[in-house]
Amino acid sequence: MPSADRKKSARLLSSYCNRLYSQGLVGSMEGNLSLKLSPDTILITPTGINKASVSGSDIIEISADGKTLSGKHRPSTEYRLHLAIYKIRPDIRAICHAHPIYATSFAVAGKPLDKVILPEVAAAIGLIPVSEFGIPGSGDLAIKVARLAKDFNSVLIRNHGVVTVGDSLEQAFNRMELTERYAQIYFLATIIGDAAAWPKKILKLLAGFDTISKQTAKLKSKRGN
Repeated sequence: MPSADRKKSARLLSSYCNRLYSQGLVGSMEGNLSLKLSPDTILITPTGINKASVSGSDIIEISADGKTLSGKHRPSTEYRLHLAIYKIRPDIRAICHAHPIYATSFAVAGKPLDKVILPEVAAAIGLIPVSEFGIPGSGDLAIKVARLAKDFNSVLIRNHGVVTVGDSLEQAFNRMELTERYAQIYFLATIIGDAAAWPKKILKLLAGFDTISKQTAKLKSKRGN
């Protein structure tokens, strides 16, 4: 990729870091984002820098096997997670990992967001499962989350956070924002009374129903193993 285009992509990536922080989806040095430039190169955020202050010059370029190609910082310690997901999802170009309070609380409780209560979530994301435990930054966790990300666009990482994917940074970010809103509404609805799921006969008419049906089958299969 020409240098000018790379710089533009790096600035774009840093702007979404700033948005993650301003939206309260991360705090301090939490979270990481990446953007696939080509099958062999990926831009990723640095480790140890507050997302509120990340700039385009802080972004690192790495290869598909994790080697640093350019950049003045070390890449995010979660780079293995990003690489594993890109490998299993060739259709995506961006990944967002954050620690939004409500969705992460569901991850800590080991409770998936797998009840269709909002049509927007059904259409844009689908069901949201919870991964198994894994050490942050490890290859083991990367594999566990990637296996779920193969069939799901948002995954709760057990006792850790959330990862979303998309064909653009905007889509990955929007899915993160929507995952958190879903978790907030789900939580508040259970306090008020009940988080009622859409009736099946109406659910069939919603956009995203085919995806949800496939995801439901996948979850039942995993629970049966």
